[in-house]
Amino acid sequence: MRKTLLNSFALLSLLALPATMGAQTYQEWDDVSINSLNREPAHTLSIPFADEAAVSTSQMEASPYYLSLNGTWKFRWAGTPQTAPGTFYQDNFNVSSWDDIDVPSTWQVYGPASMFMLTGR
Repeated sequence: MRKTLLNSFALLSLLALPATMGAQTYQEWDDVSINSLNREPAHTLSIPFADEAAVSTSQMEASPYYLSLNGTWKFRWAGTPQTAPGTFYQDNFNVSSWDDIDVPSTWQVYGPASMFMLTGR
C-alpha cells in the first residue's frame, strides 16, 4: 500500500513537472528572440575620405571629415534639467568655474562625486 502511494505521488509529480517548467511569464527575459531593449540598432562606423588614395591608408584620422572628441572638456553636473543653465550651449557662455573632465571617461564618476565633494554633503 505504501509503495503504491509513493509510486502514485512520483507519477503525479512527473506529470506536473512539464506544466511548471514550461510556464511563461511573458517577460523579455523569457523570450529568446529578444536580444536587446532600449538600444539603438547596431551599425558600422563609416567615415568618408577625400580621395581614393586616402582610403588605402585605412586610418580614419587621415580623413578631413574625422573629428575626435577625445580631450579635456568643461563639465558641470546638474541634478535636473531645470537646474542646468539655460544658455550653456552658446559660445560666449562662461564655463571657467566648471570642472574639467577627460573624454572618454565615465561622467557618473566625475559628476555626482565631485558635486558631493565640493558641497561637503
